[in-house]
Amino acid sequence: MQNYLKLLFAGLPLALLASCSADAPDTGNQGVADKSETRYLKVNLVNAGGDGTRAIGDNADTDYANGTEAENKIRTVDFYLYDADKNFHSHVPMSLTAAQDPVNNSDPSKPSVRGFYEANVPINLVQGEKMPQYVICIINAVNSGNFYEGLSMEAAQAKLLDKFYSHEEGGNKYFSMNNSVYYGRDEVTGLENQLIMATPFDTNKLLTMTDLENLDKDPDAQIEDVVVDIYVERYAAKVNFSIDENAIKKFTAADGIELEFTPMNWGVNAYEKKFFFLKSFRQENQTGLNFMPYDDLNTILFPGWNKPEHFRSFWARTPGYYDNDYPLVADDILDEAGAGEDDYPYTVYYQSANTAKNTIGQAQYVIESTLKGSRLTGADMPDQYLPLTSIPSVVLVGQYKIGGQVKTFYAYQKNAEGQPEIYAANDGDIAGVKTIHDRLLETQTVVLKQNGTGYTPVRKSDLVAGSNTFVVEHPKKDVRTGLKVGGDLVTLQVNGANSGFYYYDSDTKQYTEINSTEAINKANRLLYQNLGGAHAYIDGMAFFSAPIQHWGWYRDTNENKGLSMAEWDWSKMKTGDFGIVRNHIYTINIQTIAGLGTGIISTDDPLLPPTDKVSYAVKFRVNIQKWATLPIQNWEW
Repeated sequence: MQNYLKLLFAGLPLALLASCSADAPDTGNQGVADKSETRYLKVNLVNAGGDGTRAIGDNADTDYANGTEAENKIRTVDFYLYDADKNFHSHVPMSLTAAQDPVNNSDPSKPSVRGFYEANVPINLVQGEKMPQYVICIINAVNSGNFYEGLSMEAAQAKLLDKFYSHEEGGNKYFSMNNSVYYGRDEVTGLENQLIMATPFDTNKLLTMTDLENLDKDPDAQIEDVVVDIYVERYAAKVNFSIDENAIKKFTAADGIELEFTPMNWGVNAYEKKFFFLKSFRQENQTGLNFMPYDDLNTILFPGWNKPEHFRSFWARTPGYYDNDYPLVADDILDEAGAGEDDYPYTVYYQSANTAKNTIGQAQYVIESTLKGSRLTGADMPDQYLPLTSIPSVVLVGQYKIGGQVKTFYAYQKNAEGQPEIYAANDGDIAGVKTIHDRLLETQTVVLKQNGTGYTPVRKSDLVAGSNTFVVEHPKKDVRTGLKVGGDLVTLQVNGANSGFYYYDSDTKQYTEINSTEAINKANRLLYQNLGGAHAYIDGMAFFSAPIQHWGWYRDTNENKGLSMAEWDWSKMKTGDFGIVRNHIYTINIQTIAGLGTGIISTDDPLLPPTDKVSYAVKFRVNIQKWATLPIQNWEW
C-alpha cells in the first residue's frame, strides 16, 4: 500500500506523535483492569512486506510491489481485541469519511513496508476483567461487522471465507485484508518463533484521553514508544498473464498440414474456493491453536519462507492442503457434480473455456491454494497420482485454424517423424484428409461380422451409405467404468443395437451379438481399449496449461530448475515448489507457443491437464510479487 491515512473515530483527536503513558492501567494483577474506563490504542496499519505483495528477485528492494489505488482503498476497519489467553475481549468498528483521501508516505528504513494508516482505537475496560493484549485488524470486512464477536482467536482463525473483497462500487472492489501471519517474537509471552496471528501489545500502550491530549502538545514525543504497528495483508493473490510479441508459431502436423493458434482468453485453474480467515500453518487433524512448530517448518519449507523482520511469511496451509482426493480427468467432475455450487465434488475449482474469460494482459485475483509435498511426489497416493491436475495453474484458451479457417479436427497417432496425424470431422472439411470415423473404422478389430464359419472385423464396405452404425464420441459413463479417459479424447463407438454384428466376450469365451444395452456397453469399452482415443479439437478449440511455481521452485537445491516439464523428476519436488499464497503477485509470461495444445470437446467441460502428455512445446515464465512478487515465470508451449 502506498497510502497514509488518518482513521478518525468519531469525535476523537488523532495524535501524530506519542509518548509513554504516564497513567497506564494496572498490569500487576495479570493484566486485569483496576477500574472501568475507556482507554485508547494508538495503531499504525501497515501493509506487510511493502505495499503488500512479495516478488521473487535477487534484490530485496524489488521483492515487493506497490498496489494500485484500487487495491489499497479502505472503506471500513474493524478491530478485534483478545486477552492474554486469546479469548475475545471486544470489537471496535471504524469507518473512513469521504474527506480522508490517501497520500503517499513510504519509510525507506523498512523496504518491505509501505503505507501507514493511523487510528486511535477506543477500548472499554471493565474493572476486574482481563485487559486486551492482542489485536486483529480487518480492513474492508467481507462479512457483517460482528461476524467474529464473542469468538476466541482459535474459533475466529478457523472461519472459512469465500470472497476476498467486501463489495464493489462502480466496478471497483474493496480488497479485504487482515493481520499478516508469520513466526516471530510474541511480546506478551516473551517467546521467540511463535506464530503471530494477532498483534501482541503491552497494556502500558492503552492510553487515556489525557495522554492523547498531552501527545498533541509535545512536539518531541516519540510515537514509536506507544504506537502499535499492525501489519496487514490482502486475502487475494494476483496473477498477471502476458504473451510475448511474435510468440505464436505455426504448428506443422503430418503431411505438412499447418495449424495456426489464436489466443482468446485465460484463467487461473485448480484453485481453492474457500480460505481461512487468518493465514494458517495448521497441522493435519489439528485442534485449537496447535500449529506446526517453527523448527519443523524450517525442515520442510524453502529458505526465506519466513521473514519476521518484514513481518511476513510466504507460505500457508489452505483448507484443501491435506486433501488427496482430486480429479484425474474431467469426467471425475462431470460424473459427480450436482446442480448446485455446494455439490461440487472437489476442494479445488477448475475453469472451463466458458469461464476462463480474462483477456490477455488482464490480471485475475484469486483465493490462495497450496498443497503438501507428498501430493507432488505421490508418496501417500498409491491409488492415484497425476500431480499436474492438483497444482494451481494458468490455462490459455484459444482456437486453431487450418488454411485460415476454423475447422473441427482430430489428432490421432503420429507418423515416423513424431508429427500427429490430422483427421477431419466430415468428408471434404479439410482437403486431402480422411475423416476420423473412417480412420478408426478401418483399424478396429472389436466389432465383427460372420464370414462363413468365422468372424471378421466390420469395415466401411459392410455398412449402408450414410449409416450411423458407428459414431465418434467421448465414451459414455457406463462404458468408462473403471477407466480414466482424458477429457479431450473420442473414439469409435457402436451407436445402438446392431443385429448381425458381434464382439468376442472374454468372460464367456463366446461371440456375443450386439443386441442389448449390456452388449453395446461392453463392445464400446473394448473399442476404446482397442483403438485408444483421438484428440478432438471441436471448432478448433484448445488450451495450454502451466503450473504456477512458488518460492520453493527457486531454491538452490531444486534439480528441476532449467529443465522442460517433460524432464521434471517429480520425486524431487518439495513443499512450496508450487502454489498460490495470499498477497503475492504471480506473473506468467508466455515466450513461445509452438506446439499442439490440448483439445476441447465442449466449452462447458472442466479444463484438466492431459493424462497422456506431461509437457508442451510452450515456453513460459512465472514471476511472483509488496504485494510479494515472484520472478517472472516464462513458458514455452
